[in-house]
Amino acid sequence: METTRADAPAPERIQAPPAPIVTGPETSIHEPAVRPWELELLISGAVVFSLLQMPGVVDGIFNHAQPHLAGRAHLGAFMMYTYVKIALYTLISCFILHLGMRAYWVGLIGLETVFPHGVRWEDSSYGPVMTEVYRKKLGRLQPRIDAADRFCSILFPLAFTLVMLCVYSTAMIAIVAALAFGVSRLLLNGEHFMRVSAVIFLLAFLLPLTAWALDKAIGGRVRPGDRGERVIRRLSLASYYVNAMPAYGTVFMTLFTNARKGARYPVMYALMAVLFGFFITKDVFLGRGVLLAADHLYLPDDPGKFGVGAEYYESQREPGAVYDRTPSIQSDIVRDPYIKLFIPYTPVRHGEAFVEGCPDAPRLSRGGLRMNVDEPPPAAQVRAVLECWTRLQPVTLNGRPLRPDFRFYTHPESGLRGIMAYIPAAGLPRGENLLTVGVSPRDLDDQRIRDRVRGTPQEPHYIPFWL
Repeated sequence: METTRADAPAPERIQAPPAPIVTGPETSIHEPAVRPWELELLISGAVVFSLLQMPGVVDGIFNHAQPHLAGRAHLGAFMMYTYVKIALYTLISCFILHLGMRAYWVGLIGLETVFPHGVRWEDSSYGPVMTEVYRKKLGRLQPRIDAADRFCSILFPLAFTLVMLCVYSTAMIAIVAALAFGVSRLLLNGEHFMRVSAVIFLLAFLLPLTAWALDKAIGGRVRPGDRGERVIRRLSLASYYVNAMPAYGTVFMTLFTNARKGARYPVMYALMAVLFGFFITKDVFLGRGVLLAADHLYLPDDPGKFGVGAEYYESQREPGAVYDRTPSIQSDIVRDPYIKLFIPYTPVRHGEAFVEGCPDAPRLSRGGLRMNVDEPPPAAQVRAVLECWTRLQPVTLNGRPLRPDFRFYTHPESGLRGIMAYIPAAGLPRGENLLTVGVSPRDLDDQRIRDRVRGTPQEPHYIPFWL
């Protein structure tokens, strides 16, 4: 029987490729039809993993550099360290938040794909009133998908703006310090550096403020080309460059002007306050032992002569750590014929204390740019410095004052400079012995403040060892 046209099987239909996921009417026409969110998540994860290593690297660089600095150089290094750490914390937090929110966004899209109808309110266990309230407040999945997408899109430019503000602050500090140093050296015989810096900072702050105030007050009334208009225009142009607007102004102004007016400054200041607060808490209070998270109620914070501190022994120190104010010997159990005592030099403390405690002690080297190394100093000058040092940081062994023969020494691992003495172990009793070294000396003002706060003189370093 011949197959009729009506009985012939229908030709197989070719299915069209699935339509790309569209995240709502808010999607920009500039976005691609298919978002490569898998690659975006992979990049965010890789960047987060890499950035998490950076704070430790920055800590290591600062910890190795700051023991060699004093005065203005130490303050500048600490401010640079602060801004770099805040920039890193900004990037890390934003990338982690972006990674989490983008994963949440992908989860919402998958949930909507599986359950396009959303919540089945008729199958919920709520009553009619609660169901109405929840249904009105929760809404559908699509607005949440769009909100998560918009939030992820804003995170990166926001992080960029905050980082650029930190970079701008660092650059301003460096430029102002360089200008103040030049003015102080060339015109004021190297004095009044801080006052010159304050004046330059004040001028840099007043310039944009003056341009803004004049424009708000008379900008709408001046005619183009008039003297007043030219003054405001030049001040505005100078303010444009002083505020580093070419670097981040477009992104900053886009975010700033699209935020609600009442929330612009509070949100910006709150973000900076949170970042500074995190840095102070983690790297200053917790990192330097000002704030303790432990709860060891029956253990003393400073055991003094009743404790054994690992930081006093080279064999027990953490590799790569820098102990810039802590003397040390080779081990807690000494099997060598000599006890090698090393006392580090801390410029921020010894430099000031030597000036006040030993005004006649000569300076054995000079700072600044040097094309060659100075010749070894005379023996009399060396003895004068070592005499001052041992008076400011006295050494005792088993309660007996000790006058060891110190020599200058550079620690091979940390690069710290200081003095070392080889104390003979012969004749010392078997068992426990106690070596004490005075703390790094402070200037008189710091010492008075410290004694007023603690109420008792500062204890020396107690270094027990066993033969």
